[in-house]
Order: sequence, then C-alpha cells, then structure tokens
Amino acid sequence: MNQYSAPVNLLLYLRHSLESFSQTLQKLGVFVLEHTQRVLYLTITELAEQSGTSEANVTRLCRMLGCKGFAEFKMALSLEAGQQEEPTSATDDVQGLIDEAANALQDTGKLVNRQALADGAVLLHAKRSLQIYGVAASAIIGNYLQYKLLRLGKSAHAFDDMHSAAMNAVSLVAEDVVIAISSS
Repeated sequence: MNQYSAPVNLLLYLRHSLESFSQTLQKLGVFVLEHTQRVLYLTITELAEQSGTSEANVTRLCRMLGCKGFAEFKMALSLEAGQQEEPTSATDDVQGLIDEAANALQDTGKLVNRQALADGAVLLHAKRSLQIYGVAASAIIGNYLQYKLLRLGKSAHAFDDMHSAAMNAVSLVAEDVVIAISSS
C-alpha cells in the first residue's frame, strides 16, 4: 500500500503484510488484529503501552498501512470493524474448509488491483510465449495455469525445477513473459 493513500481493507492488508514487518511492528500488528475493538478506544500512548511498543512504532505502523496518522488509522479501523461479519459456526469439518476457502478468495479479491490485473491480461495476450516457473506446491499451480493457457491457444510452458527454469531464462526475448508462482 502506498504511503498516505486512502486505507482500504486495513485489517486484511495488515494480516497479509505482517510477516514483512520488523519484529516490533509485527508485535504491534498482532495486538491490533487480536484486540481490534479495544484498540478503537485507546489513545496512541495507551496502545503503545498495552502492546509493549512505543508511540513512534504506532505512528510508523499507521503510515505503513497507508494512514497519515493515528487518528486516520482509528477512523479506518472503526469503519472496517463495523463491517466485519460474525464467523459462522461450521457444522462439520468439510463446511469449515469450504468457508475458509471462500473467505480466502474474497480476501484476495479485495486486495487485487483491478487495473494491474487488466494490464497483466493485455500483456499476456500480446506476448509470444509464456514461461511459468514454480517449484513444489507452486508447480501444481503453474501446471494448471499452463493447461488453461494452452486451452486458450497461448504458447505456454511450465517449469517445475529451478535448474530448467534458469536454463530457459537465458533464451528469453522481449516477446516472452515469465510468470513466477509462489503459493506460500
């Protein structure tokens, strides 16, 4: 998220960005995620004390999440907290898995930049061939993408080991596109 851009899906962005933060900001982020409703009523000093961090770290987190400061952060947080749905209790393990997969897709949909997706589709359509790199679990996704692209009439090749991918990479030209997949 760009610094000082309007916060959209603040909690979702925080949850997905947490591991890229410093240890202190991770600690603060986890506190915000676990105590969202309580954070709404705290001052910046109280949040720093209760999370075991500092006011400077609170301000830093706010800015990393696209807010100008703590007041804007709390406003965005309150708007989002009011929109959160209560989790439905799953009657069985299968329904729980289905609900989890559906929620993951909805969360991803909220994070997708629609213009970047459209630009990517145009680029993929215009290029000569598509090279797909993915290892282990990511190779499964890469192979599936290759199958779908071949069905659309696009020249695509999936590489499931990085040695072959590296050898392929040296022969690429400007008319080729590389798609690197990491499902982790």
